[in-house]
Amino acid sequence: MSAIPFVMAFPSQRREAFIKGHIRAFEFFGVVPKRLIYDNLRTAVKEGWGKDVKKKQKDFLV
Repeated sequence: MSAIPFVMAFPSQRREAFIKGHIRAFEFFGVVPKRLIYDNLRTAVKEGWGKDVKKKQKDFLV
């Protein structure tokens, strides 16, 4: 990936904005990574921390 940053502001931290931000970033960079790692991000992780994540948000899994 490039060292060029992608920045986008949203009026909320809701799941819809989070996913839309990812889509826009993937379009900007022209690539979708094979894997994304989130550490205790409530939008993506329901329980746990780091490697001990027990549950993931069902709506976020694709």
